[in-house]
Parts: sequence; structure tokens; C-alpha cells
Amino acid sequence: MLVLCLLSYFLDLALAAPPFNLPSVALIDLSQINATFSPQSSSNHLPPSPYYYTTPSTPVTLKFYSYGLPLPGQNVLTVLNTGLRDVNAQLHPQNLITDPVLHYSSGKVYLFMHQNGDMTWEVFEKTLWGLLHFVETYECVDFDFDVGEWGMERAFGTGVLGGFG
Repeated sequence: MLVLCLLSYFLDLALAAPPFNLPSVALIDLSQINATFSPQSSSNHLPPSPYYYTTPSTPVTLKFYSYGLPLPGQNVLTVLNTGLRDVNAQLHPQNLITDPVLHYSSGKVYLFMHQNGDMTWEVFEKTLWGLLHFVETYECVDFDFDVGEWGMERAFGTGVLGGFG
């Protein structure tokens, strides 16, 4: 009888609880993006180095510099999507990232993000969207980047989007 009462009690609690909604983070729809980046032989299509980009409606700013060799666009998009899937898996995107280094790779492309302990998953999401903005707007090349808040008064970390051999 006690077991039935406890089961009934917990069932009532579960049914009375508000619905649980996971945060919604959009992934990059590879079919909607021109993934056929055409590497340029010169850097005429690159912004000046350093180049600062502030993600829309946020104080998160990326500083791009040290542009290098062309990267395969499809692998870059896969790397960015993998990072966004990690963000999407977080129940609380405002939580701090506990790993000091985040790393992703696809084919011969890699992304390393060294964060200083102050970066949240939400800031990392904005970082990934900023990286996508860069490779779509300019060229799909390797580069170094820093992540901070407007004017870099607050730093979150530094990273590199690059290629193996």
C-alpha cells in the first residue's frame, strides 16, 4: 500500500510539472549554404588584419588575424556544425565551459579554442556564428582569432581555424 501511495504521489508531481523545453540552437543547414568556397590565389578578398566583428545584438566580439592558406569549405562547415551540436547539447547555455580547450576536426580542418574559464556555451555559440560569418563573407582560409566583449575589455579566449599538412 505504501508503495502505491508513493508511486501515486510521484506520478502526480511529474504530471503537474511544467513541460521541459531544451534551448533551441540552430545548426548550420549545409544545404542552404554555399559550401563551394573558391579559394583565391591572393588575399584580395580578405579584410585588413586584424579585423573585428561583433556578433549581432550581443557584446561578443571576435578579432581575426594571421590569415593563411585556403581550407576546404565543406570540412569547415562540418567543424562549425559539430561545435554547434555541442552547444545544443547543453541544458544551460549560460553555464561556464569547464574544458580549457575545445577542439573539433573534419578531414584536414581543425578548430582549437583555448578559453580562460570565463567562456559560457552561449558565448561559444556566438563565436561559432562569427567564424561562419567570416568564411562566408570573405574567404575560407585558416586564421587565428580572439574572443572578447566589445573593445576586448573582457577576454574569453583565443583560437585557430586551420588545416593539417
